[in-house]
Formats: sequence, structure tokens, C-alpha cells
Amino acid sequence: MKTIWLSLSATALLAHSVMLNDIHVTSSYIKPTKPVISSGLASTLLQTHPSISMVRRAGTSNNIILRGMDNDNINVIVNGTKTYGACPNRMDPPISHVDINDIKSIKIIEGPYDVQNLNTLSGAVKIGLKQPKKGLHGRIYTNFGSFGYKNAGLGVSGGNKIIKILISGAIATSDQYKDGKGDTLAQQTKNNTTPMYQYDRANFNKKAYLKKNLATKIFLNLSDNQKLKFGYTADRNNDILYPSTAMDAIFDNTDLYNLRYDISNIGKFSKKLTLRYYQSDVDHLMSNRYRNYGTMLKDNHLKSQTQGIKLQNRFSIKSYKVTVGAIGSKRYWNGALLVNNRFKIEDIPDVDTYSSGAYIKIGKRINRFSYTVGSNFSFSNIESPSYQTRHYSALNGYILAHYKLDAHNKLMFGIGKSSRLPDAKELYFKLPGNMAGNPNLKQVSNYETDIGLSSSYNSFLIKTKAFYSKIKNYILYDAQINQNNYQNIDASIYGFSAHGTYFITSHTSLQGGLAYERGIKDTLATNQHSKNLPNIAPLKGDISLKYNYRHNSYIQAKVIASNEWSKYDSDDGEQKIAGWSILDLKVSHGFGKHLLFIAGVNNVFNTNYAISNTYKALSLLSGGNGVMLLNEPGRYIYANLTLRY
Repeated sequence: MKTIWLSLSATALLAHSVMLNDIHVTSSYIKPTKPVISSGLASTLLQTHPSISMVRRAGTSNNIILRGMDNDNINVIVNGTKTYGACPNRMDPPISHVDINDIKSIKIIEGPYDVQNLNTLSGAVKIGLKQPKKGLHGRIYTNFGSFGYKNAGLGVSGGNKIIKILISGAIATSDQYKDGKGDTLAQQTKNNTTPMYQYDRANFNKKAYLKKNLATKIFLNLSDNQKLKFGYTADRNNDILYPSTAMDAIFDNTDLYNLRYDISNIGKFSKKLTLRYYQSDVDHLMSNRYRNYGTMLKDNHLKSQTQGIKLQNRFSIKSYKVTVGAIGSKRYWNGALLVNNRFKIEDIPDVDTYSSGAYIKIGKRINRFSYTVGSNFSFSNIESPSYQTRHYSALNGYILAHYKLDAHNKLMFGIGKSSRLPDAKELYFKLPGNMAGNPNLKQVSNYETDIGLSSSYNSFLIKTKAFYSKIKNYILYDAQINQNNYQNIDASIYGFSAHGTYFITSHTSLQGGLAYERGIKDTLATNQHSKNLPNIAPLKGDISLKYNYRHNSYIQAKVIASNEWSKYDSDDGEQKIAGWSILDLKVSHGFGKHLLFIAGVNNVFNTNYAISNTYKALSLLSGGNGVMLLNEPGRYIYANLTLRY
């Protein structure tokens, strides 16, 4: 392990722009490729961005952690649409509501440097979907892999100067994957929990999930300077097994709507005016019906709807680039627990969250120096028939500067503040005999400083960044108390990341990335002793050797490794996890411009390992060995074929 980390560290110091698993990372932009093991986006982001870790919950639809924070601390925007999940146990994270095959680009904003969307705390994930083009274009793809993984889809795009249309669809399914010991998801549950939570005989070998997706986009050019764009995405997930929790997702249905109107060059003070309306609907049912509960059938049915409107104007004043805008949104969230098909309790009590705000962003370049200043102001009401209305307001902002030291090196510095509201689960979540929510929570604020250096030379590129966050009123799940488990504390998170490429020859490159974070509780919650903040993954990195043997064709060997999880929050259910390293092999071969074949082996040596911990903010199963850790897939062989025309 020591040798691996020395190699990773050396590579991280010789890197900047990375091509990892066909995902191009330049600054904070990611361009995704076909999934090779599941339709989930989380595993792709885990492998391609050093500061992102993953919370493994199932064979698909997993969550991400960005700079030590997850869930509502990360703002997820899909084609301008703010998305949330409906499940209080995070079975349907926002990034799971879009199919990776429909994604054109992903922008990762680390820290408080996004004032154009409210409630960005640790960062934002902005997902851009594929757009329709002129002429006639199409793609057909099929993917096969170990553990019965099958994925197929097609897309058609066409149009002229007046109208362009895109339609795409996909379907994916998989058996339960096996870990490095050969245990399926159901077997892992059997090994770690009591018989009541184990899968029954009829469902022990049940498929891990079924996912279907349909996307439609219509673009209209109303005139030379006016455009109207409409997008609709339907995501249907069925029978997703969540082996480390007491329930599985029977269905998780999502509908995303987006309507955008652009008008350009209105006058001196409006280079581009954009009006956008969006809506996301999530309908989620989870149940214990596949387990050994006998006659005790439990269903939890939840719905979430988000509606929003944004007006934005861009213009220039002399050498200053200015963006101003106004935002309004409403989020509805309601959930009910049923026992034997009879209403038991309203666990999310019909909560409406209303937010509105305004923002401004100004940028300027002066010779070698450039900077951006941004600020927003927001006020929100959170309403529920069962509780008194909560009122919140926030003033946030940042300064982000870049200075070109010479032809090869650029320095970055940023300082900012961001805030986010407590959500309905943190405020009001209730189960029989336990009020986990805390209606008196304050909003969270992140005061952060970033510094970075990027260098570009003929043979290597490098980008390094360090940050320090002081978090006021961090919302922690306190497992040491029986009621109102969610508590405000003060905390600090700091760390660094590096990634890049060293060009050995014109055809061969060495690529890698490295990230480390440390989280500390500055104040302790009730009866707590551990100063370690939960969800802070240990030192993680990757290194790969890539050989491009012809145009759009290459072979690649990649090592991904993590240190042991030794600094963990034992007060809140986390545990020590061993370090690990795996080897992935891959070949990508293009047959002309239209046909692409990809094949490979992940986890070549069939290593048995786990990457995510057991923080009790999630309702995880326990057994004789403590809280259940869910292992990652073992050796996985795959092949993908894509035809474009």
C-alpha cells in the first residue's frame, strides 16, 4: 500500500487535465461516456473526480459525497432543473433521476462559488443533457456485463434552422452483483442481519433493478434572436434492491420538465435574456415485501414536487461582464407509512418550502489578472399543517480570482459564504415512537477559502487545490439521543486535491488524481465524545497508464486505491474500514467514425472491499457484526458496442 501511495503522490504532482474512463476533465467539467456496470452516475463520478466519494446503497441509484458532505448540501441541477429525491432514506438521490447515456457534460463546482442557484453549500453538480442537432443523427448502443447486466438504447435527432427534435430511450437491468467473496446482495444481507430482515426464498435471487428512461427535446427558433426550448425526461425504476436497509424500492418514478425562452441582443443592457420554468415530480414507494417479515407488511409511499422559475439577464458595461437574475421556487414533500395496507403515520408531514431570491455576478479581466464577484440574497418559508411556519433568510457571496504567473502557471484564490435550508426530513421526520426531526434547526452556513495552482508544460499538466471550510450550524444526526436526533453543531472541513497527466510519448500517457479531506466537530452534540465528522472519506487516488495505438482507439490499465478509514465518527455509527486497491483494464477501439467497441475488466484480482461507511443518518441494518457494510462488486467483465450515424 505504501508503494501505491508513493506512485499516486508523484503522479498527482505531474497532472492537470485528465482522460479517465473516456471522461474528459478540464477544470471542473466532465464529459461522460457509456456506463459499464450500471446506469447510475455516482460510480462514474467516483472514478473521475478526486473530491467525490460514493455512498453504496444498491446496484444502482447510489449517492455521492462532495468535500465531505452529501444530500441537500450538494446542489444538483439537471439542464437547469433543480432536482430532489422523495425518499427520506436517500434511495433516490437527485443524480439518479437522469440516464447517463443522455448526458452531454457535467460541471462540478466545489465550494460556495455558485450564486445563480440557491442552497449550494459544499458544491454543485450541473448536468447538461444532449441537445438536438440539424440534419439527421442517431445512435444505437448495447452493453453487456457480468452479473447479468444488460443495457440497450437508441436516440434520434434531427431538424432544420426552425425546429430541432431529439428523442432517446434506454432500458437497463442486472442480476445481483457478487462481491469479492462471491456473495450476492441477498447473501450479504443474510450474512450480516437477523432472519427478519433477510430476503425470503421467493426473492433471494431476484434481479437487482430494472431502469427505463425516455427523453424528448424540442428547440424552436422563433426569430433570429429568439429561441424556445422544451425538454421532458421520464425515468422509471422498478424493484431496486437495497440490501443494507430494511426496505427496497418497489418503484421510483421521476418526471422532469424544462421550458426555456431566450432573447438575444435586446439593447445595450441585455446581451441575453433568459426566462426558465422547471418542474420535477418524484413518486417513490419502498416496502419490506421481499423480506422475511411474515404478516407485518410495511409500505412507505412518498412524493416530492419541485417547481421553479428563473429570470436572468447578461450584459456588459465597458470591460465588466454582468449577470443578474431572480429566482422563485416551491418544493412539496409528503410521505406516509402504511402497515398491512393501513395508514400508520405521516413520516414527512405535507411540507411546502417556498424560496425566492436575487443574484448578481460580475467578472473582469485585467492583463494577467481576472476575477469574479458574486452575491445572492434569499428568503424562505417552510410550512406544514403540523408545525409552526419557519422563516429563513441569507446573504451569500464570493470573490474568485485568477492570476497568470507566467506562460505555464496560473494561481487561483477564492473566498466565499454559502447557505442551505434544513430539509423536511431534518425538521420533521417521524417514525412510530421516534421523532428524529428537529423543528428548531437553524440553516447551515459555509465560510470557505480555496487556493490552487495549475501548470501546463509540453510533457505534463497539473492542477492542485486546497480548501478550508468553517461550517456554522452543520446539521448532524446525533445517534446518542432518542428524540430530535438532528442537531446543529459547528464544524470544520479542510483538504486538498490534485489531478492531471504526464505525457511519456505522443501515444502514451500517465494519468492520476489524489484527494484528502479531514472533518472535525468544533462543538460536540449531546453525550458525544468523537471529534471526527461523519462522511469524511480517507485519502483516495488513482493512477493509470494509457496507450493510444490509433485514432480514437486505446488500451488502459488503471489502479484505484484508498487508505483505511481510521478517522471515523463512532458516536454516530461509523466504523473502521480497511484500505483497498483494485486494478481495472480497458480497451476502446473505433471502427471508422461510426462504430465504437469498448471492453474491459474491473477489479481484475476480485478484491473484496467496501467504500462507504455506516453513518446512522441512514437507517442501516445491524446484526452480530454490528452495522452492515455493503461490499463493492467483485471481478466484472463487460463489453459495449455503439453505432452512430
